Amino acid sequence: MSAPRRKKFEGDPSAVAISEAEKTYLCEAFNRSFKHKISTADIVHTYSGVRPLFEDGSASSTSASRDYKLHEHKEFKAPMISVYGGKLTTYRVVAEEAVSKILTLAGRDPKIPWTGETPLPGGKIENMDDFIGGQKLKYSWLPGNVAERYARNYGTRMDVLLKAKTSLADMGADYGGGLYEAEVIYLKKYEWAHEAEDILWRRTKTKLQGAKLEL
Repeated sequence: MSAPRRKKFEGDPSAVAISEAEKTYLCEAFNRSFKHKISTADIVHTYSGVRPLFEDGSASSTSASRDYKLHEHKEFKAPMISVYGGKLTTYRVVAEEAVSKILTLAGRDPKIPWTGETPLPGGKIENMDDFIGGQKLKYSWLPGNVAERYARNYGTRMDVLLKAKTSLADMGADYGGGLYEAEVIYLKKYEWAHEAEDILWRRTKTKLQGAKLEL
C-alpha cells in the first residue's frame, strides 16, 4: 500500500485526526519489517497535526516550500512579527531569528546567535551512560528505570527534582507508571505544566505506560 496522498486541510486544526488509511499504511509498513504482525486493532494511541505552509503560489501543497517567512506588521505601533510556514526540524532556528528580529524592532541589539552551541538546562553532560550510572548509584533507593528516565528527561536538573529526597516515601503519591508527586510538583514549578495532559503526554510521556493523574 502506498502512502496516503497528502492534501490541503480545510477543517478545524484542533479536531484533526489520523485516518483509517493512514493507520493501515503504518501497520503494513511495520509488518514488512517485523515477524510479529499487527493490525489497526492493536493501536492504543494516535496523534495528528497540520503542517503550516507558506503560500508561495505552488500548484499543490506537496510542491509548496517548507521554508518559513518572518513578516513585520508595520501597521502596529508596537513591534510585532508573524511567522509563516516552517517545520518542527527548524523550530530552533526560527525561534532564534524571530527573537532577534523582535529585539531589532524594539531598538535593542540582538545577541550573537548562541542556541546552536549552548546545552539546554541540565544538558551539560559529557557521557550520558556514565551520568546515568552515577545517578543510579547516587539515588540507589529510586527504581532504576525511574532514575534513568529522570536522567534522560532532566539531565543534571534531576538533582533539583530530588533535592532533600532520601526514600520513595519522600516522593509523595505514586500515580503509577513511574510517576510520583515530586515530579509533578517539579514540572509545575519549573516547566510551566498546568494541566494533567502537560505532564502525562508532553513532559513525561508516562501516559503511554498507563499512569493516571488528576490535578
